[in-house]
Amino acid sequence: MDESAVNFDVKATLDDGSCVAKVPGCTDQSASNFNSAANFNDGSCKVPGCMDENAVNFDVKATLDDGSCIAKVPGCMDQSASNFNPTVNFNDGSCVPYVFGCMDQSAKNFDVKANLDDGSCVHDVFGCMDRSAKNFDVKATLDDGSCVHDVPGCMDRSAMNFEFRATLDDGSCVAFIKNGTVALQSVHGTFLSAQSDGSAEWDRTVADVWEQFHLEILGDDTIALLGAHGWYVSA
Repeated sequence: MDESAVNFDVKATLDDGSCVAKVPGCTDQSASNFNSAANFNDGSCKVPGCMDENAVNFDVKATLDDGSCIAKVPGCMDQSASNFNPTVNFNDGSCVPYVFGCMDQSAKNFDVKANLDDGSCVHDVFGCMDRSAKNFDVKATLDDGSCVHDVPGCMDRSAMNFEFRATLDDGSCVAFIKNGTVALQSVHGTFLSAQSDGSAEWDRTVADVWEQFHLEILGDDTIALLGAHGWYVSA
Protein backbone atom coordinates (compact mmCIF):
# COMPACT_ATOMS: atom_id res chain seq x y z
CA MET A 1 0.00 0.00 0.00
CA ASP A 2 3.05 2.23 -0.28
CA GLU A 3 2.34 4.81 -2.98
CA SER A 4 6.04 5.32 -3.58
CA ALA A 5 6.51 1.62 -4.34
CA VAL A 6 6.83 0.51 -7.91
CA ASN A 7 4.07 -2.02 -7.40
CA PHE A 8 1.64 0.16 -5.45
CA ASP A 9 -1.87 -1.28 -5.72
CA VAL A 10 -4.61 1.34 -5.53
CA LYS A 11 -7.19 -1.38 -4.81
CA ALA A 12 -5.33 -2.91 -1.88
CA THR A 13 -6.86 -2.50 1.64
CA LEU A 14 -4.36 -4.62 3.55
CA ASP A 15 -0.62 -4.23 3.15
CA ASP A 16 0.92 -7.65 2.61
CA GLY A 17 4.52 -6.51 2.78
CA SER A 18 5.10 -7.01 -0.96
CA CYS A 19 6.01 -3.43 -1.75
CA VAL A 20 9.05 -3.01 -4.00
CA ALA A 21 10.91 0.21 -3.76
CA LYS A 22 11.33 2.24 -6.95
CA VAL A 23 14.76 2.16 -8.57
CA PRO A 24 14.60 5.05 -11.06
CA GLY A 25 16.62 4.96 -14.28
CA CYS A 26 16.46 4.14 -17.99
CA THR A 27 14.66 0.87 -18.65
CA ASP A 28 14.84 1.08 -22.48
CA GLN A 29 17.34 -1.56 -23.63
CA SER A 30 17.91 0.32 -26.90
CA ALA A 31 19.06 3.44 -25.02
CA SER A 32 22.70 4.25 -24.60
CA ASN A 33 22.18 4.67 -20.86
CA PHE A 34 20.05 1.58 -20.20
CA ASN A 35 20.15 0.54 -16.54
CA SER A 36 19.38 -3.10 -15.95
CA ALA A 37 18.94 -2.48 -12.22
CA ALA A 38 16.26 0.14 -12.73
CA ASN A 39 12.62 -0.84 -12.39
CA PHE A 40 11.08 2.57 -12.99
CA ASN A 41 11.68 4.58 -16.17
CA ASP A 42 12.39 8.11 -15.12
CA GLY A 43 12.54 9.52 -18.64
CA SER A 44 16.29 9.78 -18.64
CA CYS A 45 16.81 7.34 -21.52
CA LYS A 46 19.05 8.52 -24.26
CA VAL A 47 18.07 6.84 -27.56
CA PRO A 48 20.45 7.82 -30.36
CA GLY A 49 19.06 8.36 -33.84
CA CYS A 50 17.96 10.92 -36.40
CA MET A 51 15.72 13.58 -34.91
CA ASP A 52 15.20 15.61 -38.13
CA GLU A 53 11.59 15.13 -39.19
CA ASN A 54 12.50 16.04 -42.79
CA ALA A 55 15.12 13.30 -43.00
CA VAL A 56 14.36 10.03 -44.73
CA ASN A 57 15.46 8.08 -41.63
CA PHE A 58 13.75 10.21 -38.98
CA ASP A 59 13.35 8.15 -35.74
CA VAL A 60 10.35 9.17 -33.67
CA LYS A 61 11.82 7.31 -30.64
CA ALA A 62 15.17 9.08 -30.78
CA THR A 63 16.04 11.44 -27.90
CA LEU A 64 19.64 12.02 -28.88
CA ASP A 65 20.59 13.11 -32.40
CA ASP A 66 23.54 11.02 -33.48
CA GLY A 67 24.19 12.81 -36.80
CA SER A 68 22.89 9.89 -38.84
CA CYS A 69 20.18 11.86 -40.64
CA ILE A 70 19.96 11.31 -44.40
CA ALA A 71 18.40 14.02 -46.54
CA LYS A 72 15.41 13.01 -48.66
CA VAL A 73 15.99 12.56 -52.39
CA PRO A 74 12.45 12.44 -53.82
CA GLY A 75 11.51 10.49 -56.92
CA CYS A 76 10.06 7.21 -58.17
CA MET A 77 11.35 4.11 -56.38
CA ASP A 78 9.13 1.58 -58.19
CA GLN A 79 11.35 -0.51 -60.45
CA SER A 80 8.38 -1.47 -62.62
CA ALA A 81 7.58 2.19 -63.41
CA SER A 82 8.71 3.97 -66.55
CA ASN A 83 10.39 6.73 -64.54
CA PHE A 84 12.12 4.58 -61.91
CA ASN A 85 15.17 6.39 -60.46
CA PRO A 86 17.73 4.20 -58.67
CA THR A 87 19.37 7.24 -57.03
CA VAL A 88 16.35 8.37 -55.01
CA ASN A 89 15.55 7.29 -51.43
CA PHE A 90 12.08 8.75 -50.96
CA ASN A 91 9.05 7.80 -53.04
CA ASP A 92 7.18 11.01 -53.84
CA GLY A 93 4.27 9.37 -55.69
CA SER A 94 5.48 10.47 -59.12
CA CYS A 95 5.78 6.95 -60.57
CA VAL A 96 4.35 6.52 -64.07
CA PRO A 97 3.41 2.99 -65.20
CA TYR A 98 4.54 1.70 -68.59
CA VAL A 99 2.03 2.03 -71.42
CA PHE A 100 2.98 -0.28 -74.27
CA GLY A 101 2.15 0.77 -77.81
CA CYS A 102 3.40 2.30 -81.06
CA MET A 103 5.37 5.51 -80.53
CA ASP A 104 6.11 6.26 -84.21
CA GLN A 105 4.02 9.28 -85.18
CA SER A 106 4.21 8.31 -88.85
CA ALA A 107 2.54 4.94 -88.17
CA LYS A 108 -1.19 4.46 -88.72
CA ASN A 109 -1.58 3.00 -85.20
CA PHE A 110 0.45 5.64 -83.35
CA ASP A 111 -0.58 5.71 -79.67
CA VAL A 112 -0.17 9.13 -78.05
CA LYS A 113 -0.46 7.52 -74.59
CA ALA A 114 2.34 5.00 -75.11
CA ASN A 115 5.65 5.55 -73.33
CA LEU A 116 7.29 2.27 -74.33
CA ASP A 117 7.40 1.17 -77.96
CA ASP A 118 6.36 -2.47 -78.25
CA GLY A 119 7.25 -2.88 -81.92
CA SER A 120 3.61 -2.97 -83.01
CA CYS A 121 3.79 0.01 -85.39
CA VAL A 122 2.03 -0.46 -88.72
CA HIS A 123 2.88 1.83 -91.64
CA ASP A 124 0.77 2.45 -94.69
CA VAL A 125 1.99 0.84 -97.90
CA PHE A 126 1.26 3.11 -100.83
CA GLY A 127 0.16 1.48 -104.06
CA CYS A 128 -2.73 0.56 -106.31
CA MET A 129 -5.62 -1.10 -104.43
CA ASP A 130 -7.90 -1.62 -107.45
CA ARG A 131 -7.99 -5.38 -108.12
CA SER A 132 -9.02 -4.75 -111.71
CA ALA A 133 -5.87 -2.72 -112.41
CA LYS A 134 -2.84 -4.29 -114.05
CA ASN A 135 -0.57 -2.97 -111.28
CA PHE A 136 -2.77 -4.00 -108.35
CA ASP A 137 -0.61 -4.32 -105.22
CA VAL A 138 -1.88 -6.89 -102.72
CA LYS A 139 0.36 -5.36 -100.02
CA ALA A 140 -0.96 -1.82 -100.42
CA THR A 141 -2.98 -0.32 -97.55
CA LEU A 142 -3.37 3.18 -99.00
CA ASP A 143 -4.30 3.85 -102.61
CA ASP A 144 -1.91 6.39 -104.13
CA GLY A 145 -3.80 6.87 -107.38
CA SER A 146 -1.19 4.96 -109.39
CA CYS A 147 -3.58 2.33 -110.75
CA VAL A 148 -3.16 1.57 -114.43
CA HIS A 149 -5.96 -0.19 -116.30
CA ASP A 150 -5.58 -2.11 -119.51
CA VAL A 151 -7.02 -0.54 -122.62
CA PRO A 152 -8.47 -3.32 -124.77
CA GLY A 153 -8.11 -3.12 -128.53
CA CYS A 154 -6.22 -4.33 -131.54
CA MET A 155 -2.46 -4.21 -131.00
CA ASP A 156 -1.48 -5.53 -134.44
CA ARG A 157 0.10 -2.64 -136.34
CA SER A 158 -0.61 -4.37 -139.64
CA ALA A 159 -4.36 -4.53 -138.93
CA MET A 160 -6.72 -1.95 -140.34
CA ASN A 161 -8.14 -1.23 -136.84
CA PHE A 162 -4.84 -0.99 -134.98
CA GLU A 163 -5.35 0.94 -131.73
CA PHE A 164 -2.17 2.69 -130.59
CA ARG A 165 -3.59 3.26 -127.11
CA ALA A 166 -4.36 -0.41 -126.51
CA THR A 167 -2.41 -2.28 -123.82
CA LEU A 168 -4.41 -5.51 -124.02
CA ASP A 169 -5.15 -7.22 -127.33
CA ASP A 170 -8.83 -8.16 -127.34
CA GLY A 171 -8.73 -10.22 -130.55
CA SER A 172 -10.62 -7.58 -132.52
CA CYS A 173 -7.94 -7.04 -135.16
CA VAL A 174 -9.20 -6.90 -138.74
CA ALA A 175 -6.67 -7.68 -141.45
CA PHE A 176 -6.47 -5.51 -144.58
CA ILE A 177 -8.09 -7.07 -147.63
CA LYS A 178 -5.72 -6.76 -150.55
CA ASN A 179 -7.44 -5.41 -153.65
CA GLY A 180 -10.82 -5.94 -152.00
CA THR A 181 -13.55 -3.52 -150.96
CA VAL A 182 -14.25 -2.23 -147.52
CA ALA A 183 -16.83 -0.04 -145.81
CA LEU A 184 -15.42 2.33 -143.18
CA GLN A 185 -17.59 3.08 -140.17
CA SER A 186 -16.67 5.79 -137.64
CA VAL A 187 -16.99 5.51 -133.89
CA HIS A 188 -20.10 7.69 -134.25
CA GLY A 189 -21.81 4.99 -136.31
CA THR A 190 -21.71 6.72 -139.70
CA PHE A 191 -20.10 5.31 -142.83
CA LEU A 192 -17.69 7.07 -145.19
CA SER A 193 -19.57 7.74 -148.42
CA ALA A 194 -18.21 8.74 -151.89
CA GLN A 195 -19.71 12.00 -153.11
CA SER A 196 -20.51 12.93 -156.72
CA ASP A 197 -17.95 15.73 -156.66
CA GLY A 198 -15.14 13.30 -155.88
CA SER A 199 -15.06 13.99 -152.16
CA ALA A 200 -16.03 11.66 -149.32
CA GLU A 201 -18.17 12.40 -146.26
CA TRP A 202 -19.06 10.55 -143.06
CA ASP A 203 -22.79 10.97 -143.62
CA ARG A 204 -24.43 7.59 -144.23
CA THR A 205 -25.93 5.24 -141.65
CA VAL A 206 -26.11 2.29 -144.07
CA ALA A 207 -23.27 0.88 -146.18
CA ASP A 208 -24.47 0.75 -149.80
CA VAL A 209 -22.66 1.03 -153.16
CA TRP A 210 -21.27 4.49 -152.49
CA GLU A 211 -19.96 3.37 -149.14
CA GLN A 212 -17.82 0.61 -150.64
CA PHE A 213 -14.20 1.53 -151.33
CA HIS A 214 -11.63 -0.41 -153.28
CA LEU A 215 -8.64 -0.99 -151.00
CA GLU A 216 -5.15 -0.81 -152.47
CA ILE A 217 -2.04 -1.55 -150.39
CA LEU A 218 0.79 0.70 -151.50
CA GLY A 219 3.49 -0.59 -149.15
CA ASP A 220 5.25 1.08 -146.22
CA ASP A 221 2.09 0.54 -144.16
CA THR A 222 0.08 2.90 -146.43
CA ILE A 223 -3.15 2.30 -148.34
CA ALA A 224 -5.30 4.02 -150.96
CA LEU A 225 -9.08 4.09 -151.06
CA LEU A 226 -10.81 4.27 -154.46
CA GLY A 227 -14.44 5.29 -154.35
CA ALA A 228 -17.25 4.12 -156.58
CA HIS A 229 -17.07 7.42 -158.44
CA GLY A 230 -13.52 6.59 -159.59
CA TRP A 231 -11.81 9.08 -157.30
CA TYR A 232 -9.26 8.32 -154.60
CA VAL A 233 -9.99 9.57 -151.09
CA SER A 234 -7.61 12.39 -150.30
CA ALA A 235 -6.45 13.23 -146.79
